[in-house]
Amino acid sequence: MLMNLIKNTIYIIFAALLSITAGCGSKEPAKETPADQAQSEKRVNLNDTTVALEKFDVRSYFEGEIKRLSYQNPTVTKTVFGQGPQETKQLKINNWRKELSIFLESDISKPAWRNAYSCDTVRTKKDLIIAYAAREENLNIRSLSVRMDAESKVVKEINIQQFTTNNLYTSTRVLSYVPGESYSVLGDQKVKMVRQSSYGIMVKF
Repeated sequence: MLMNLIKNTIYIIFAALLSITAGCGSKEPAKETPADQAQSEKRVNLNDTTVALEKFDVRSYFEGEIKRLSYQNPTVTKTVFGQGPQETKQLKINNWRKELSIFLESDISKPAWRNAYSCDTVRTKKDLIIAYAAREENLNIRSLSVRMDAESKVVKEINIQQFTTNNLYTSTRVLSYVPGESYSVLGDQKVKMVRQSSYGIMVKF
């Protein structure tokens, strides 16, 4: 039952990510209807991927979060589930760099990847969403979306989809980070000749 819940959660997050990134890489901006204009919602396609990638630096952002959390030293509620029984504990994280390393490694602004991702943005009265989608199938970071305050540019939520496949196994991971509230890593892994397994880590501040 727990495995089904994890899988359903992953599929729901995938659907949400795909709905955000559906317009990535399109050449023409979506036309606004009068209703869209009334809601003050604007969609903009960024043809210059280099400029778009410079708008949000994943590594710099999480370096800042690591410093902030190391200083604040908050008590969190951490739930881990997978092959064994689910465990939930209240604790303090001793090493935030290690804890958030999977987010640090999801930086797509490397010089070698300047043209590897398409970008699309959606702006509303309250939010600015920047969504990146991989143009090449060999990139394990398939998509990344950042939702921030439209005026202050303060980050509200980050979602990352990773997918890796080779001759031995297929792995899917969905990462979510909501500053000051929670973060999670949900995954599915299928090894050849071995039953598919699901796992997850959910942390609440």
